[in-house]
Amino acid sequence: MDLKDIVNEFAKGAKKGVGPLKPEVALKIEFTDSVREDLEYILQKLDSTAKTVVSENVQTVLPELQRFSEKIEARWKVTQYLLVVGFVINGAVALILN
Repeated sequence: MDLKDIVNEFAKGAKKGVGPLKPEVALKIEFTDSVREDLEYILQKLDSTAKTVVSENVQTVLPELQRFSEKIEARWKVTQYLLVVGFVINGAVALILN
């Protein structure tokens, strides 16, 4: 089955609408050595470019995440202090009223 047959089958299925599932189509692609070498070169370049971009983004985002983490920790400490003060006041009021 070549690409033309696959497109024809797809067009027939699109005209009919959804129907019973058909078996999967196996598509075999063979590359020449020069194409394979070109693909490997492109993938290597993409890999190094992606690593560079990710590294730059991490270096940019890391200080912001650290600052954000410090803010959350400070707010959590304030919340804990307020909870303790609330418990103490609540306990004192309970003792006074009993």
